[in-house]
Order: sequence, then structure tokens, then C-alpha cells
Amino acid sequence: MPLTTFRYQVVGYDWSDSHWINRQITRHTYSNINHIAVRFYIGGSTYETFVGPTGSDNLVSSHVIARKYGPEIISTDSIDVSYEAAMQCVDLCDDYGSGSVPYAYLWWYTGKLLPPPKSCTDLAYRCLRIIGLDVNERALPNQLFKEVISCM
Repeated sequence: MPLTTFRYQVVGYDWSDSHWINRQITRHTYSNINHIAVRFYIGGSTYETFVGPTGSDNLVSSHVIARKYGPEIISTDSIDVSYEAAMQCVDLCDDYGSGSVPYAYLWWYTGKLLPPPKSCTDLAYRCLRIIGLDVNERALPNQLFKEVISCM
């Protein structure tokens, strides 16, 4: 049993000024939450789920995120998580891969008939399911955040 306390929180961002994809998400969802992440407190450091271009890490230091994109606009309280669940999420992030913007558009404009695209929301959804939250939204960050709030 590790001596370190593991905690998590769900954070929402407005990155409309940083990237055109986030502006598109805001335009389609009418919400300023256009990125969502699960932030893990492991020891004295914080890491967040992140889906970026090919070759990027899917678990990134919160300091790097804040420096590059700015602070979150909304967050949940910090909650304890088991060592096993935290490590399963770390393993998931290691194997998740990158997202595809063309596939996300195909998914959206074909009426969401295909499997959800790899995205920040899908990765957060998968981690939250591992942690034990009963959430279902895999594509829209603002909707996933609403589900998380209703589960707490």
C-alpha cells in the first residue's frame, strides 16, 4: 500500500482563444467549457488528462497546461481516489493515443452514429468510469461536466 494520498478533480477550460477546435466546440455546444480533464494529485504533483496531436502525452503536468492555455474556469472539489484506480487511469493515458479532427467532424455531422472520437471528453469519461462515476457523455465536455456534478 503506497503512503502517498491520491486525489482527483474534474476541471473545465475555455480555450476558445487558444485553438480553433475549441472555438468550434463552443460554437456547437453554446458553452464556454470546451475542454475537460481529470486532474490527479499524485504525491506533491498534479497531472491532467489531455488529448493532443500525434506524439503528445495524454497525462500532462498541470503547470504545463496552465502556462500554455491558462487556468481552468470551473472545477469540482478534490476527492480521494484509490491507488489502483489512479494507476489504471495512468495506464489508460499511456495507451490512449491521439485524436483525429476529421473523424470528430465526421462523427458530429453523421448524427453521432459512429463510435465517439478520441478526445479530451472521451478520455475523461473513461477515467471517470474507472474511478467509479456513473457518467455516459463521451463527446461534449460541458455535458460531461454536468453529469459529473450530478454524480457528486
